[in-house]
Amino acid sequence: MFLLEDHRIVYTAGHNVVVYNTEDKSQYFYAGSERTQGITAISLSPGKGYIAICEKAEKAQCSIFDTNTSRRRKTLTASELDSTEFISVAFSPSNERSHLITLSGEPDWTLMFWKWDKLKVQATISVTVVGPTTGYLQ
Repeated sequence: MFLLEDHRIVYTAGHNVVVYNTEDKSQYFYAGSERTQGITAISLSPGKGYIAICEKAEKAQCSIFDTNTSRRRKTLTASELDSTEFISVAFSPSNERSHLITLSGEPDWTLMFWKWDKLKVQATISVTVVGPTTGYLQ
């Protein structure tokens, strides 16, 4: 759950991300993409101008939306990975308009540093997971 503004909160509900206005009780939905199996991670940028929504699909994907216009800006796909999902995502604290990092799930367990405004992967690193994994959005 994220606080978008003093009176607007962001959370997942099923295959949607909801922006709920606590003052007037209105809601706005970012619907999950077709041909995806569910939302696996979300993140709000530090300046609250963008939201990243990751979904499980044939290939892991992450869509970035502008929170002011509610329009999709870019969709990142990890075609070089075997993983079907990103399990975590975060925007750069110093350059949210172009950089973010994702962590893919099994079997790859790869951190990918993206220049998302250009749809380019800047760096990748494989990580080792020790012990059980939890934290999926349900």
